[in-house]
Amino acid sequence: MATLNDIVCSWENTFNRIKRSYNLHYHLKPEQIDVITHILRNENCFAVLPTGFGKSICYMLPPVLLNETISDKRHYGLIISPLRSLMYDQVRSCNAMGIKSCCITRKKDMDTETIEGIKKGLFTLLFMSPEALLFIDSWRPILLQSKIYGDGVCLIAIDECHVLELWGDDFRPTYRMLGELRSHFSCSFLILTATCTNVMKRNILKQLYFGENEMQLVSKVPDRPNISLYYKFGSLSITEEMAWYLRELKSDGITARKAIIYVRTITQCGKVFANFMAYLGNAAYGDGSKVIQNRILEVYHGALASTDQERVVSRFSQDNVLRCIICTVAFGMGVNIPDLNIVVHWGCSNSIVEYWQEVGRAGRNGDPAEAHLFPLPRTVLHVEDDMKSLCEQLKHSNIPCLRVHILEHLTIKGMNPHIIDEIKHRKSCDMKSC
Repeated sequence: MATLNDIVCSWENTFNRIKRSYNLHYHLKPEQIDVITHILRNENCFAVLPTGFGKSICYMLPPVLLNETISDKRHYGLIISPLRSLMYDQVRSCNAMGIKSCCITRKKDMDTETIEGIKKGLFTLLFMSPEALLFIDSWRPILLQSKIYGDGVCLIAIDECHVLELWGDDFRPTYRMLGELRSHFSCSFLILTATCTNVMKRNILKQLYFGENEMQLVSKVPDRPNISLYYKFGSLSITEEMAWYLRELKSDGITARKAIIYVRTITQCGKVFANFMAYLGNAAYGDGSKVIQNRILEVYHGALASTDQERVVSRFSQDNVLRCIICTVAFGMGVNIPDLNIVVHWGCSNSIVEYWQEVGRAGRNGDPAEAHLFPLPRTVLHVEDDMKSLCEQLKHSNIPCLRVHILEHLTIKGMNPHIIDEIKHRKSCDMKSC
């Protein structure tokens, strides 16, 4: 039987052998290799990797590799995720690759076959919210007290871990209880995010009861060089500022570039949507027939019925008609739209971390993309100090480069800053774009 050392030393050969079976038609990046190696060594890992980098493969592969090399034992990964839409999207991706996966929610929302499969240990990856794992009594005996998972869980991944800092106290207090899992499992913990500051990292580790020396760091400066950054102050009318894109929608229709436009309130969502629809007229419908399935413009916010939310996400992901969504921050995390070309912020994000997360939803297919920031004065009043300071300095031209400022804010101890140094020495960056 293969020893742990054998597995660690040869896992890349195992990966190359099974790639075709799991539809993995690409090479792993050095940082992905480092993360997976730490997990297979039963080490804890804190991974800070850019949006669209491929963080999910870091928790998908370890249980699969162990199951391929150790035949007398099943291995499982528990993935803690903040949003149901994100979990469902990842489960679809994993199952399409041939990695048996499921999403754990309330039992009344799940089919009997899936529930029985979980009890029997038939799924390699189990996605769940912290509430499902810690608060739903019917799952605790199965996941936290059964021999199947007590012996078999090789990895607990906490995806989008920045929400521990952003949501923990008020909105999702259960996130601050995830440290309890360390008393149930002796496996590796993988903490994942695309954006993090030194303060956030310290706080997250503290909440999970990890010391700095208990966690291996794998990180990369979160630059997205294919996304051009623009900003403008003094804007009054979004219809005027976005006239260039409205003209594109009107002339190109279903071939126009895809865009999401973030506004600060649900009321603004409705107003901007109405103004855009009035401007587009009949051109708002792909083939001229005025049915919702043909509309190239949609709205998305937290008060929208769940069925409508799912319809909008499905259309934006899969059909070739919908081109633009006007939304609040309710849209984004957990939604993977590789061909999204434009992200607009009509008003400030709450913090630099959230702004960069939202910007990072563009250009995930590697194509050139754009991010436009309009820091409306009334929105600057209600944001975190780091975003407030950024907007103030931009307004008075005290920042040589928007991109450098953001990346320096998001550079944590242990990162290699050479990317930032390279950007600083570029000569093509000006004060209003980067």
